[in-house]
Amino acid sequence: MLQLVDKNQTANWQITADIKGEYATALNDMGDYQEGYQQASQSACLYYRHIFNQQDQALYELKLQRLFVLAECLANIGQLDDAILVQDEVICAFQVLYQTNAQQYLIEYANSLLVSSSYYQMQENFKQATDIALQAYLVVKEQPDGSESYVYMRHRIIKNLAACYEQEDQLIQALELLQDDLKIIQNLTNQSPTYY
Repeated sequence: MLQLVDKNQTANWQITADIKGEYATALNDMGDYQEGYQQASQSACLYYRHIFNQQDQALYELKLQRLFVLAECLANIGQLDDAILVQDEVICAFQVLYQTNAQQYLIEYANSLLVSSSYYQMQENFKQATDIALQAYLVVKEQPDGSESYVYMRHRIIKNLAACYEQEDQLIQALELLQDDLKIIQNLTNQSPTYY
């Protein structure tokens, strides 16, 4: 009987955390950043309280998604230092997962780096933004994949790295990347003409 109660309690905290996390995302999308931050913080705290390691892979990945949303909410309310700290935790976790299964976690790891680079750009720390953007670029370059989600991620990463190079007055590198990106955009358009 006690075990059944524990399972229900586990289900209850996860349901609450997931609802708060999804609500935070919706609020963020609507521009209600402060309330989005509150909901994201509560969601992430619930996951922190209950998930300590990778034993339950699905719950661990949900925890990382909730932290990712929390970082985004922190950035949107101007707390970039805190957003970067949270995003660094997401990067470290996805890096470990990527090292164990590169194909499965390529997109998540590359995206976590891409987002971190954008936070540094918001801080006008272009050197750090460029370094992280280059890491993301090397990750997608090492693991070529023809899937549409991979190609789109590669496009976003190249576009971001080119913007970083431009901010650092490395215009030749930026131009070379944008020329490569044009080919990617053409491929995306050919794959899904109505979407792109």
